[in-house]
Amino acid sequence: MSLELQVALRTFVLLVLLVEANWLASVIRGERLAALSALAEAALIVPVAGVRADQLVDSWGAPRSGGRLHEGIDIGAPLGTPVRAAASGTIVKLHSSRLGGTTLYQLDASGRLIFLYAHLKAYATRLKAGEAVMKGQVLGYVGTTGNAKTPHLHFEIHQANREKQWWRGASLNPYSALTSRWVEALPAPVLSADRRGLGTSRR
Repeated sequence: MSLELQVALRTFVLLVLLVEANWLASVIRGERLAALSALAEAALIVPVAGVRADQLVDSWGAPRSGGRLHEGIDIGAPLGTPVRAAASGTIVKLHSSRLGGTTLYQLDASGRLIFLYAHLKAYATRLKAGEAVMKGQVLGYVGTTGNAKTPHLHFEIHQANREKQWWRGASLNPYSALTSRWVEALPAPVLSADRRGLGTSRR
């Protein structure tokens, strides 16, 4: 193969890769905007009874041990305080892990967002995966399960992937969503690894 043909072939391959990269970036941007739009439309409520939005503290993205980043916010409340659905949707998984303790995952009504509620003391009576829930419905109770040292709810929001896998997604800032501070809601997404064990970037 001549040198000119080799150069032409390499140039062609680079152009194809560039086109694919630009297409993928546009898809990611579109999905990100759709998720943020779904957040705005959902008009989330603070998921812990008796806690106001102006009492929340933004700890999303804060460093954690082992090089992890905090992908949610912690909402302190007395042990046993009701935890409510931040938006209407469907329970997709009841789960337990070393870090998160008693945890549940909820898909929102749009199918674009996944909410994670962790460190629960217990689930609401008869709550089960596949159950449709309404905004404000009691899902469980604030606890200290997992690695929680004081009673609080660890709450996360994730942009659901196309397969709606509850354990994967791009992290969104719950503080910004709950306080409507959208200027602060648009850093580069934190891409999560497998969250089933909550052992990579959690807490």
